[in-house]
Amino acid sequence: IGGASAGGGLAAALAQRLRDEGLQQPVFQLLVYPMLDDRTTLRTVDERHLRLWSPASNRWAWESYLGEDAAAIRSQVVPGRRQDLGGLPPAWIGVGTLDLFHGEDVDYARRLEEAGVPYELTVIPGAFHGFDAAFRKAGVTREFHAPMDLFDRHLYEEGALVLHHLRGLLGEQDLRASVRRYVETHRAA
Repeated sequence: IGGASAGGGLAAALAQRLRDEGLQQPVFQLLVYPMLDDRTTLRTVDERHLRLWSPASNRWAWESYLGEDAAAIRSQVVPGRRQDLGGLPPAWIGVGTLDLFHGEDVDYARRLEEAGVPYELTVIPGAFHGFDAAFRKAGVTREFHAPMDLFDRHLYEEGALVLHHLRGLLGEQDLRASVRRYVETHRAA
């Protein structure tokens, strides 16, 4: 599972929830400059180098996500506030040094390490929140996206392998019919 910014925070929260419930864990977390800790709204930040995401935007996002019951649910739904990170799937975390979330992302990676969770932390010097969307073709963006592209390729290859095995089990016609029924069922839903 994965996501960027708030999506990265939601992916981390989902992995934690699945672990807590004893449900099937994802095999990997892809956390792109994830929004992990609402306590960033409490600190004073030098905004001169921030781009695309400000402390005011961050406050609004956390207030919207947590709602009026923030105190009651915060420890369950804010990934950075969780005490126990053990048993989570491996993670890749990428963030820039000028990102509002830099400190919380680096701290989360450190805490994953302390909990024995395999992780990789990629920190891009001088990069701000969402830099890769603003500079899609830049070399630094390609470098930043390399782990994501590798992960996508792996998923594609695994999906192709699954399809290969299904074709062997069901035969080409039955596989096509099964896919067609699945698409029609979910299109109607």
